[in-house]
Amino acid sequence: MEVTHSHCAGLDGLIQAAHAAVRCKDTYLKAVYQRLVKRRGKYKAIVAVAHRILKAAYHILSKQQAYRDLGANYLDSRRPEKLLNRLRHQIEQLGYQVSVEPTSHAVS
Repeated sequence: MEVTHSHCAGLDGLIQAAHAAVRCKDTYLKAVYQRLVKRRGKYKAIVAVAHRILKAAYHILSKQQAYRDLGANYLDSRRPEKLLNRLRHQIEQLGYQVSVEPTSHAVS
């Protein structure tokens, strides 16, 4: 979807809110931005964050609930095996051999 200037009257404010949101430490929106900016570029990542803000605002207003930030680790905690594979690949790229075994207790 291409965003044009006449697409939405509140788009400028939403983009500003997205820019502010990605500068907050340890937040879900910053984590989303950091993941997307690598693949999509800065502008598309900001537009995606603005879209997430808009979706959150819709749910906040429709359900009349307070905003609850999911946290910076939310995306990694949803699929720990994908995080494990990514980290193992990064370590192997540095020239180390990796053997991963589960422990009796997991660190939260």
